[in-house]
Amino acid sequence: RNANAQVPSAILRRQSLLDLNIATLSGRRSIRRNLPGDAVPNEPPLMEAHRGRARIVARDLLQSDRGFAAAIGLLALAVYLRTLLPDVGGPEDTAKFQYLGAALGTAHPPGYPLHTLLSHLFSYLPAGSIAYRANLLSAVAGAVAVSLAVLLARSLDRSRAASAFAALTVAFGGAFWGYAVLAEVYTLSAALLLAIMLWLVRWKQTRRDAHLYAAAACFALALGNHLVIVAAAPAIALFLVATDARRALRPRTLLTAGVIVASGFLQ
Repeated sequence: RNANAQVPSAILRRQSLLDLNIATLSGRRSIRRNLPGDAVPNEPPLMEAHRGRARIVARDLLQSDRGFAAAIGLLALAVYLRTLLPDVGGPEDTAKFQYLGAALGTAHPPGYPLHTLLSHLFSYLPAGSIAYRANLLSAVAGAVAVSLAVLLARSLDRSRAASAFAALTVAFGGAFWGYAVLAEVYTLSAALLLAIMLWLVRWKQTRRDAHLYAAAACFALALGNHLVIVAAAPAIALFLVATDARRALRPRTLLTAGVIVASGFLQ
């Protein structure tokens, strides 16, 4: 009789343990579904690892100066796009610049070969009219200039807040903003000048010839956009001599940088 009484008790205990295991598994699954950041339940481990790596890359990019500068430039670009001249029009030579790129023409001597070639590439974009695409080039160049202004300020040990404020002050100043929304050469000139200044500062900090050659290459490109860059040559020379005359005037360095700059006249 005692043996017969123990059988139902053993069965009940096993049933209770089974119910407990089922409840535990159900709870774990519900917790798994409600975990934050899990868009898909039971996501494969490899896909989940890729998502995590992408989050880390995005976070590191925003924390870096280049990511921060790009974000400020994109902010300026968003405003430029909202205020961009939608079609033909504008003061002085703007109407000519809106179509010169597509036709690979020349506005007037000495011409603007770099701007013309870039405008020609923009003319293939599937957005708006040809005039709109030429205006878009100015907006993009303006945004690049804003990003470079942030990087330049950061390379001079200015805080992020000060760097962003200075760059946005330039971005939304009346003259710069006005040229960033229509087809003209000035925002591209500003971007190239800021690139020259940034590479010169990097050269001062590192004394690497590659940084000096990069500044020379930007100067050569600027010669093909607008000859006003020549006015900056005396200041650049003074900066080089005052920083490290012995290194800047070494024959090999001077010859290499001179050849790079001279190539700009071939445009």
